[in-house]
Amino acid sequence: WSELTLEAFPTPGRQLVTRRTVYARDTVGMGAQTDIVMETFDGSDAVHVSVSAPVNNEARAWVLRLHLRPAMRVAAAQVDGATVDATLIAPVTLSTTAGNGFVPFAGKGSAPAPHAGPIAEITLPTSAAPRQVTVNVIRGDD
Repeated sequence: WSELTLEAFPTPGRQLVTRRTVYARDTVGMGAQTDIVMETFDGSDAVHVSVSAPVNNEARAWVLRLHLRPAMRVAAAQVDGATVDATLIAPVTLSTTAGNGFVPFAGKGSAPAPHAGPIAEITLPTSAAPRQVTVNVIRGDD
């Protein structure tokens, strides 16, 4: 694949570490792997996401979609130390989904379900290097 979307559900303010490994399909031998780690910390409004360099050094783009709680917003975002804009996608309304239903995990640019929090979407341009993303959120009143 050339771009992969990561759907993440952080819990800022609590100490949590989530680790996942993504394997690329390979017709010869084992698929190349990429390790992904998301961390949140006690008393902190920061979310850290690390994407390792792929074992086969193949360049990939990523779309990080942070599913926030209803009152949360993004204060600042950085990719590899550079400030970036996070696109905030508001939930669909019940009137919008009437007759059409709602499709969860529809991918890049799709809106969250009615009554959910917004999604902060951050694009990581194509690279074979390890990636570091830091997002500071405003928690608001949950």
